[in-house]
Amino acid sequence: MILSLVLAAGLAATEPDCAALVASAHRTIDHANSDWVRALKAGDAAAIAEAYAEDGVFILPDGSAVKGRAAVQQLYAANAKAAATIAGGGIETRGMACSADGLIYEWGQGSLRLRGADGRDQTHGGPYLTVWKRIGGQWKIVRNLAF
Repeated sequence: MILSLVLAAGLAATEPDCAALVASAHRTIDHANSDWVRALKAGDAAAIAEAYAEDGVFILPDGSAVKGRAAVQQLYAANAKAAATIAGGGIETRGMACSADGLIYEWGQGSLRLRGADGRDQTHGGPYLTVWKRIGGQWKIVRNLAF
């Protein structure tokens, strides 16, 4: 009985306070999400990739994985040259949770409105899941599953 109490107290002391953990990351997550469309419109691939950890993985809607911040930046830079005009869009966080090892899981809905050469808009979007980790005192994306 005493051993169970000691173990439970030890586990409780080592598990992060989820609300405090989310609060510590909220500003970084909000900035990355609110700056996404602006960076896309400006063709600023570096700003988008900055949110990623050096070894972060971006999983595209087709299931392929882009591994590493530099590769994420290259992907966005290539897409900026080939894409239609970005007319709008956004990321709406619908929830966050954390794990015992200090990761934050953020999910929600994202959308992107593209304007073609013919002037017509097309909207693409869907759910996303992003995993954030504190690395060197900064919150970074370690996994991002996109719409």
